[in-house]
Amino acid sequence: MADLKDKVAIVTGASAGIGRAPAKLFAPAGAKVVVAARRKTEPDSLVREIAGEGGDALALAGDVSDEAFAKELVERAEQSYGRLDVGFSTMPAYSANRGRPRAFRSKAGTELSMSI
Repeated sequence: MADLKDKVAIVTGASAGIGRAPAKLFAPAGAKVVVAARRKTEPDSLVREIAGEGGDALALAGDVSDEAFAKELVERAEQSYGRLDVGFSTMPAYSANRGRPRAFRSKAGTELSMSI
């Protein structure tokens, strides 16, 4: 894993599997992680795990296909950590069918989200 020291990453779908795994990898590599999922308990549990391993994370519950929630994610990352460097989205069907939420673009207009 690349050195992510002092980087800030948003990871969506972080309640399980393909979303949870990168969040758990980014944190030990030095990133501050904002995790999001539709269910509240799973991202809260992930934040406790990351903190227990010396990482820094915060959780938000909501549906990232909702533009207002996507914007809130970016705003919380910037308010809490002062920046946003990485957006990792686990929503390939959403991205392929309807495009990525506009909120995942940096202020310069660079696309930050990544779908797999």
